[in-house]
Amino acid sequence: MKINELPVSWYGLSQSETLAILPLVWGQPKSAKTRVDVLKILIQKKDFRKLTEDDVYDLTENDLAFLWNEDFVDGQPIASFSAQNKKFLLPTQGMASVTFQEFLNCNTCFLEFNDTIKNDPTNEAVLSESAMALVFNCCRPQNPVKSSSIYWNGDLREDYNEFVAEHRAKTLKIDFLTATLIVRYWGQELRNFYDRYDILEDKTPNPDTTDPEDEPTWIELALAWKDTHFDLAQDRSLGDFNTISKMLMPDIGMYLVKLKQQNKAREQAQRMANTDNVSSNNS
Repeated sequence: MKINELPVSWYGLSQSETLAILPLVWGQPKSAKTRVDVLKILIQKKDFRKLTEDDVYDLTENDLAFLWNEDFVDGQPIASFSAQNKKFLLPTQGMASVTFQEFLNCNTCFLEFNDTIKNDPTNEAVLSESAMALVFNCCRPQNPVKSSSIYWNGDLREDYNEFVAEHRAKTLKIDFLTATLIVRYWGQELRNFYDRYDILEDKTPNPDTTDPEDEPTWIELALAWKDTHFDLAQDRSLGDFNTISKMLMPDIGMYLVKLKQQNKAREQAQRMANTDNVSSNNS
């Protein structure tokens, strides 16, 4: 591109430009090197060589600010999209109508997409496949049941069916940018979910002492959530496997918070008991 042809939104980028820029800006700081790398992708070499440091800063701080800012905008980037003459709706904010099974499948797709963005950003086949799988797992046509019906379940989308979602992901296509916006929306919703429900481990790894190779892979993270599904089913407090699969994520989140609090209370009681035993033995 020429400098006066720079895009003002993601819709001005080609798919190859989107793929190249995403790993540079997705959750990354706007460093001097990142600014340069982005402009090298967008601007012709002869024009880029004419830029001063101030020009680079000005262009990325103003004209191209959307590349960094849009990742952190709350709310749905779009309300719906069309595919094969059908209107597909995004899930509402807060995962209020997202079932646990739906979450598990979407989360797996998101983790694979995010891992590819970081480690193999030019692998368009995997990026496209995981993005489309996430899109058609979390976006569905309008619910045929009216809100006035006694059978209304509160979801604007039709009932979730993972086999239908898998088929749609393989047979229906939407433009990659729309898919990317929905992937970003899911990532934002996931961050908000963890912020809302204190279910993660309290220990924060030290980047200076933690070996990156020891960090869990995206597959291990996905399996951890699936293990949680089996653990909850074995616990039976919320019902059997199928019942839990259909539960909504806010309910799952609140129950996991309760379990974490109970485990912490038990651990604290055990530590106090051990301390009392040591004191008794010493005396």
